[in-house]
Amino acid sequence: MAPGQSLRIKGDITAGEDLTITGRVEGRIDASGFAVTVAAGSDVVGNLAAASVDIHGRVQGEIVASDCVRISSQGAVEGDLHTTRLAIADGGFVKGRVEMSAPRAKLHAVAS
Repeated sequence: MAPGQSLRIKGDITAGEDLTITGRVEGRIDASGFAVTVAAGSDVVGNLAAASVDIHGRVQGEIVASDCVRISSQGAVEGDLHTTRLAIADGGFVKGRVEMSAPRAKLHAVAS
C-alpha cells in the first residue's frame, strides 16, 4: 500500500496551493486557482473545484475546473464536469454530464 492510502478524511477541504489527494476524502474540496490531483487508488466523494484536476483514482461528485480536467486510464468520474478543456485517456471513465465553455482568451478574440 502506498503512503497515505489508508488516510480517511470526512469534512470539507479548502486549499490555497496545489493539492494531491491520497486516500479517501468525503466532503467538498475547494482549491480554486490551484491544481488538484486524485492519486491512483484514491477516492473523493463530494464536489471538487480547482483550476485543473488530474484524476488517477475515483471521484463521485461534481467537478468545476476553470482550466482543465484530465482523466487517466485508471481514472473514473461519476458526476457532472464543468471545464474549458477535457482529456480522457483510453480506459478512463465518465458517467455524467459534461459542460465545456470556451477559454476566456478565445471568447475575447471572438468578440474583437
